[in-house]
Amino acid sequence: MFANFLKITFLFSVIIFSCNFSKNSEKKNPAQFQFESLSHDFGTIKRGEQVSHTFYFKNVGGEDLKIYSATGTCGCTIPKYDSQPIEAGKEGSIEVTFDSYGFTGNQHKTLIIKANTKPDSVVLSISAVVLLDVPLQKNY
Repeated sequence: MFANFLKITFLFSVIIFSCNFSKNSEKKNPAQFQFESLSHDFGTIKRGEQVSHTFYFKNVGGEDLKIYSATGTCGCTIPKYDSQPIEAGKEGSIEVTFDSYGFTGNQHKTLIIKANTKPDSVVLSISAVVLLDVPLQKNY
């Protein structure tokens, strides 16, 4: 009878331990980007012109969102972002400036944003058609 009591106690302990272990091993809802848009087209611009666009996002996860880095495909694409964590449910932004000096034709540039999100990075893109001279438009 005592042996049965020990077996039942042991089984009960294993069940309780495994339930607690699975609860503790589950991570809270991680930080997560929700962007209004992942791309922006500047349209036609004149060579040498600097244009900027702000990508707005919301942290739809359960933890503070921390941006670790924002890297452009070249030195012509410069991102700016707030290094302070974005609380769950709050909004943030990433501004990107494209310097068209030295470029002509169709341009497509990307930014890789690394953060404590799932997945741990997001790709933003910008595009423009860079002309040597933008023709004047007639107003009718």
